[in-house]
Amino acid sequence: MTSATNRVRDNELLLGKLLWEHGGMTVSVVPTPVALANLVLVTSGFRGYALMAINLETVSDDPDMEAVVWSLETDTPSVS
Repeated sequence: MTSATNRVRDNELLLGKLLWEHGGMTVSVVPTPVALANLVLVTSGFRGYALMAINLETVSDDPDMEAVVWSLETDTPSVS
């Protein structure tokens, strides 16, 4: 899983096939995603703010991204 410009993406490990992606990151993402049990936390804070907790058990390439169980769009750091 990677956080990058404007998106979070998850790829299959061996072949690199895109499994899902979701918008919400800012233009410059420095922090690495952090996994905690079945959640992954992604954050960025340069030219905007984003922090999301994504449930890995329910994530899919759904544009509504119901797997985002918590988010914050204010005062997130650009470097954690």
